[in-house]
Amino acid sequence: LGLFPEGERCWDGRRQPFKRTALRLLRDAGVPVVPAAIAGAYPLMPRWRRRVRRGPVTVRFAPPLAPPAAAEDLEAFARRLNRALESP
Repeated sequence: LGLFPEGERCWDGRRQPFKRTALRLLRDAGVPVVPAAIAGAYPLMPRWRRRVRRGPVTVRFAPPLAPPAAAEDLEAFARRLNRALESP
């Protein structure tokens, strides 16, 4: 299952804060989370464009994260997920 935890496409190309509902869904699923970062897609189809341009897009997968514990604070899980997406 693919999930975009930001909830929508961004307006400026920067990563947005994760939605609490998405974080709760990931926590409650109880399965490992494989973070994936998509780079280069924003210039090919900014939010206000109707057509997709051609160009290079990179998808990078981070190592799987252990499922968040039921008691883990959602903010702590969001920080852990962000660190996984930022590391090379």
